[in-house]
Amino acid sequence: MKPNSPLFGVLIVTVMSAALWLHATAKPQDRKVRVWVFRANDEAGSIVQSVEAKFNSTMRYETVKDTMQTDLIVLVACLTVQDNTNTLRDQWVCSSTLQVVVGDLIAVPHDAGNNLVIGSPAFVAEGIFEKAVSHSGDRELQAKRDLFRKATYVYCKRFNCSEDLK
Repeated sequence: MKPNSPLFGVLIVTVMSAALWLHATAKPQDRKVRVWVFRANDEAGSIVQSVEAKFNSTMRYETVKDTMQTDLIVLVACLTVQDNTNTLRDQWVCSSTLQVVVGDLIAVPHDAGNNLVIGSPAFVAEGIFEKAVSHSGDRELQAKRDLFRKATYVYCKRFNCSEDLK
């Protein structure tokens, strides 16, 4: 393609307009997302601590223990893996479930963030953290909240109930 051909000019205009549109619509994340990493069983304690440390090492997330001040809940359950030949050492199987908090106490499952990880403690903690982070952008969290509010509105219109979520 020659630099002075009409097709080249159209390509340049398209690329420039796309770049300007992306620049105009890209927004930084507004505030910290408060995350409660919850241990679903006793064996998950060390993994939960590692996941909390990963969240706290970022500028976007902070961990909290108060359910009234939470945006996101990560439920973590773990088991250690052993075999008869003792070749598997320090291996874990952990499941995590992501929930978005709507209103004061309503936690809505966020299935896109669910995870099952098998490996060393460091690998498992990293996998849980990465999955939660990749599905907790401002738009994604707000879309989940809006969907819940819309479903509540429809339900309450049908059954004449209060839809006050606070």
